[in-house]
Amino acid sequence: MHCTTASTEDQVPAKSISLSNLSYIEMPQLVENDFSNGFTFQSYLKFSSTGNAGIFQKTSNFELNYTDQKFIFKVGSETVELPYAVPTDKFIHVSAVYNGDSAFLYIPVKVLNGQGQLIDSLLSASADISGTITTNNNSITLGKVGTSYFSGLIDEVRIWKRALGQEEVLLDFNRYMIGKENEIFAYLRMNEGFGERVYDISKTGSNFNENHGDFMGGNVSWSSTVPTIEQLGNRGITDREGNYIISGVPFLTDGSAYKFTPMLAPHEFDPGYKILFLSEDAVVHNNINFIDISSFNVNGSVVYRNTTYGVKGVQILIDGEPVYGADTKPELTNDKGLFEIQVPIGYHFISLKKDGHVFDFGGRWPYDEAHPDSVIRHNFNQNLTFGKPFSDTTLITVVGRVIGGTSSNEIAFGFGKSVNNIGRATITLDHSSVNPELTFDNIDEGVGKDTISYKVVTEIDNAKTVNMKPCRIFRNAAILKPKFLLLKNQVNLLHD
Repeated sequence: MHCTTASTEDQVPAKSISLSNLSYIEMPQLVENDFSNGFTFQSYLKFSSTGNAGIFQKTSNFELNYTDQKFIFKVGSETVELPYAVPTDKFIHVSAVYNGDSAFLYIPVKVLNGQGQLIDSLLSASADISGTITTNNNSITLGKVGTSYFSGLIDEVRIWKRALGQEEVLLDFNRYMIGKENEIFAYLRMNEGFGERVYDISKTGSNFNENHGDFMGGNVSWSSTVPTIEQLGNRGITDREGNYIISGVPFLTDGSAYKFTPMLAPHEFDPGYKILFLSEDAVVHNNINFIDISSFNVNGSVVYRNTTYGVKGVQILIDGEPVYGADTKPELTNDKGLFEIQVPIGYHFISLKKDGHVFDFGGRWPYDEAHPDSVIRHNFNQNLTFGKPFSDTTLITVVGRVIGGTSSNEIAFGFGKSVNNIGRATITLDHSSVNPELTFDNIDEGVGKDTISYKVVTEIDNAKTVNMKPCRIFRNAAILKPKFLLLKNQVNLLHD
């Protein structure tokens, strides 16, 4: 989900409403409205003091007050409270939500994420509501609750006949709406800048809702102080198909040049922005398209199965094609089996390749064990670190013989060409030390009884067959430890 913003250096007029000295805005309701199934009130507020204030009321249904350093949302006779010390030097955004059985308060704030980036989050409070909401045609007032009044600036009022979810609040609080959203009841942008009325631009179908607001109390005025562009701006959010709409972008009488910029950290786009001229002769612009050319760091490791030994020189592929580094050479695992590559945004799969080597799950990620022949792709839209290493399951064959006596040196290699004259031997390959050893342990007195040879299967760095000279083991010698070639993984012992 990407955001595209529209910004201009022109001083396009934007306004808010200033309330003081017992002034407020009244929105008459000519018909009865039912909010029993859901309701949301939203607004930007700039307090002139930290004292108590009445912010919003629909008599017998809802009230929003700021009292004793906390916001209090009243539904019928029940309340939810959110402690908050309001600033007097900037706007804040407040949402009060009722969903039929619970009430919520939300205030957006900036927090640091795990990557040290500032992101939007919500302070919140909730409470169960057991009572019911009655249908009535009582007026809606902004800046007045009973005898309590708000002193300061108010802007961008939205009222909904449904409960907005937390994610929806977080997604839309900082951008202008179209006014045709589902179940929007009133939308007062408060940018008129003249007269003694604010106009509702919301629509249901093709009909305007016309829940306009009238100035009351004699001290309502227009202000040029508005939320910052970071708090509230012209933004379009892409849907699942990547489409977006930015509506209601203001311009000067002779037109304004706007810069349209796609944004979604840490993504990159081509082009990085587009300049469009908006005027009475060019109020609609279509096909303002951007391509996401982002790539993301993907890192992981390849080890031999059942060990922590890294596999060097494994080639990393994206969609079956080699990945090349800045030096134009293929990306390979290092001495410790580690790799780090850049993967383009979108759906891809990662695979491994090294001549003579075999890997778990076909050396591919993602992988569906139930459908091993299917090619599954992952949607890469952020950096990724594989928590579990890829596993190299390559096997090589090690063949040798354990018998006693000097005459054994003259016996030809091969299965069934010698007689076991020392008993049963256990062969262990140790991959835990720097200099691995092959250990023979004589644990049986069955001298000369069995014709036996041993086949040791293991995994090592380079696939090869290793032939050992016969080890002379005397009957009274329990353990011999001849040096062996570099063997790195767990051993599977087979005998016949």
